Amino acid sequence: MQQFPNTTVNLDVPCDATINGTCFTTPTVNECMEQCTAPQCYWGTWNARDRICKPIYYSTHRDLNPGFILKPDNDTTTFIDGSFFTLPAERGDRMFFYDRVRVQNVETGLVLKPDVRLRMTRPFIPHPGLNFIPITTRTPVLLYDRQLDSVLRVEGRSVNWYKAIDFLNQDYEAFFLEPTNANADTDKPQQPRQLAYSDTFRIRTAAMEYVALPPLTQYFTPRLNDLIVSNDPAFDLPRTFRFLYVPTNPTAAT
Repeated sequence: MQQFPNTTVNLDVPCDATINGTCFTTPTVNECMEQCTAPQCYWGTWNARDRICKPIYYSTHRDLNPGFILKPDNDTTTFIDGSFFTLPAERGDRMFFYDRVRVQNVETGLVLKPDVRLRMTRPFIPHPGLNFIPITTRTPVLLYDRQLDSVLRVEGRSVNWYKAIDFLNQDYEAFFLEPTNANADTDKPQQPRQLAYSDTFRIRTAAMEYVALPPLTQYFTPRLNDLIVSNDPAFDLPRTFRFLYVPTNPTAAT
């Protein structure tokens, strides 16, 4: 367990997010860390002023590496299991929720407008922690257009925009990203693979169907809501995509 003295997380962590659902006191940070054991706990905080110990229950903030959201605090020590989370926390090539992306069809090279954000169906923690949840092969993903305040959804064989409603959007409304090089060694049910921008994907619906570019794309520039759902072998349609990361600050490194 690695200690980060004079450091806390940029997130309001309630007492019911701890391993026993309550905040409690310990005389030292080491005694607090002893309360944090796998697989229930991989990180937490201890405050030197009031001795409050918060060993965080993993499921309440699942997949969040707290190393991404550390900030200075004179009274607090944050501790993190470096054998479970990568430290220092680095974005690298990984895809995270709330990234802004452009969707490009691989076969044609066409970039489909508009730019979208990759959103969760039901967010379970607030920002900025929510921005550092990695996307995996098992994760339902909403494609969100901020201008329309809508998510892309399949209805029949068509794809269209529908009003986005946080906490009410369901998994069946979302898409799943399947890397074209996924196999049994890299995509196991108990260890879903984290996705990268260097991957190319088929975009699958919850009904196990795949989206594709419509026929005659050489005559017009398709948008995301021009995609169709087609498993008809008579049509060899372009159905492989890549996601191009758009930094929030265009001058910042990805």
